[in-house]
Amino acid sequence: MTGDDEDAINIADEDAVHITVAEEATEKKPEKRPVKKKKPRKLWILLALIAIILIIVVPIAATFQMPAVNVIGAQIRSSGSGLQKTYKLYATIQVDNPNIVGCTVQSITGSYYVNGGYGGDFQRTDPVTIAAGSSTTFDIEVIPKSAVPVHPGQSNAVEVKGTVNIQGAFTTWSVPFDESQEVQVP
Repeated sequence: MTGDDEDAINIADEDAVHITVAEEATEKKPEKRPVKKKKPRKLWILLALIAIILIIVVPIAATFQMPAVNVIGAQIRSSGSGLQKTYKLYATIQVDNPNIVGCTVQSITGSYYVNGGYGGDFQRTDPVTIAAGSSTTFDIEVIPKSAVPVHPGQSNAVEVKGTVNIQGAFTTWSVPFDESQEVQVP
């Protein structure tokens, strides 16, 4: 055996080593598996929160009722005497909140009539909160802008009409009222 034969064997051995290394490299490559998509956890949490809110809020909202408004009192007060006699007109308006959450009376506007004659307008714009399941009364004063047909010592027909604007938890109501009463003037 000559050196040439050794070279041939060495070359063959090197090729075998190269083939073995190449085969090992291909064997070590990870197989490409389909990537499992992770379920979006945040989306499920958000959907669960929305469902909980709907389960709680919708039944509560369905029980909301429009507050009731009534004129529970009307008065005509006089001051002075003779030609200096003046009259002031008063109304007491009650707002009943039947709901399980509070509401806010935003404004009360209306007109006051005495014996069919226009007595004047009134407006109350300061917000007042009414607690859940309770009622509040508002005393309104109307100073007549012109002569009002008041009959002293007699019963006078008084009509109070207008609108109460109420802000609830989920809605706004404009509740009209129109009440007539007989008022005795001293």
